Amino acid sequence: MNGEWRMENDERALKRLYHHSPFSILHSPFLLSLLAPFVLFTAASAQPAAQSLMDLKAEPLVPGQLSKDHLNHSEFDSEEEVKPPAQFWLSGEYLLWWIKDSKIPVLLTSGSATDPLPGALGQPGTAILFGGGNVNNYNRSGARFTAGFWFDDEQDFGLETSYFFLASRSVKVDLRSSALPGSLILGRPFVNVATGMQDVGIIALPGLSSGTVEVLSTSRLQGAELNATTKLHLGSGINLTGLAGFRYLQLDENINVDDNEMVSPSTVLIGGDAISVIDKFETHNRFYGGQLGVRGDYHSGRWSLEMLGKLALGGMREVVRIQGLTIVTSAAGLTTFPAGFLALPTNSGRFTRDEPALVPEAGVTVGYQITDHLRATVGYTFLYISSVTRPGDSIDLALNPSQIPLSLTAGPLTGLARPTARVQDTEFWAQGLSFGLEFSY
Repeated sequence: MNGEWRMENDERALKRLYHHSPFSILHSPFLLSLLAPFVLFTAASAQPAAQSLMDLKAEPLVPGQLSKDHLNHSEFDSEEEVKPPAQFWLSGEYLLWWIKDSKIPVLLTSGSATDPLPGALGQPGTAILFGGGNVNNYNRSGARFTAGFWFDDEQDFGLETSYFFLASRSVKVDLRSSALPGSLILGRPFVNVATGMQDVGIIALPGLSSGTVEVLSTSRLQGAELNATTKLHLGSGINLTGLAGFRYLQLDENINVDDNEMVSPSTVLIGGDAISVIDKFETHNRFYGGQLGVRGDYHSGRWSLEMLGKLALGGMREVVRIQGLTIVTSAAGLTTFPAGFLALPTNSGRFTRDEPALVPEAGVTVGYQITDHLRATVGYTFLYISSVTRPGDSIDLALNPSQIPLSLTAGPLTGLARPTARVQDTEFWAQGLSFGLEFSY
């Protein structure tokens, strides 16, 4: 009993001493930091005797910091884990692009009945209805799909494949006119090589014939590529990826002119006949080549900025196809001729040529990380092709009338063999915006 009373008195005395003496500093973090080395030493001394003091690796504490062991077990550990880089990615994009305007000669005109040759170029009352320079191809929609993966965690080697297309879009002129007085005159101008002068083929002329005409210009672009990829730089939020592989591009375009005439019954020789004339000019371009490129991307929080540059070098197979057809429906029956108006025996057929070509591409994309695996993107791309052939360049307006069906001089070729087939080179570009989603894992 006396022992217990003395212990209680001793505890009270110690508490008074603690609160009223300089030893109250024991309660401060300052002394704790001073005592930390002593505590570590004491803990080390308590190890089994079989353990050598040389095996102990006590790390000194820097004021204001915690030890690594404490960080590993601290209740303040961050709940956000550092995730490994994505090993697989798949993206789909909607494309809103523009392509280079088409250069097309004058294919359709109107004129004045008071002119000597209504509708012929150079006449006072002649107006151009289609062609005569650059024809606007307008914007067009498409899509691009990309997939890739890394073979290793260090991203030393991977593969990426991509395919894109721009849907076919047509530029069209569709006109009709009657044979009534005051109706629209429709003509197809050309240069008569027999006279060296401007001339015209009549589709619709009041008192002579009524007619309809449709001029259609279409184009379609698509391409694919397969690239090996490797990380060139990784750090400070900036990644550089090298690309090397194969590229394929396909550009298909055509110009069709389809006119239908109903000849007045009072016209000599062909009165009452229905005449259909079809001209088709098609071009097909196929590019095959190897390419090198680099892609850089910078990340800041959920936002990212990506820049891309590629250069492909290879060969372009250029193909031109020209076909014509004339169909005459009369009381005697149906008669066909393997020639149109601009597509005649001297230029009809299939013509090919191989040319070297360069295909550079540049792009920039802004992305926002919606979730850990899903990113939204908005980008811009510019694609250039150094050598293609286009249908407007294959049209020759210099005609020998002896080849034109139903011409007054139609028959065996006499004089110059015109028109001629043309496979001409020109440059081409496509550019536009993209809006997409990318899934990575």
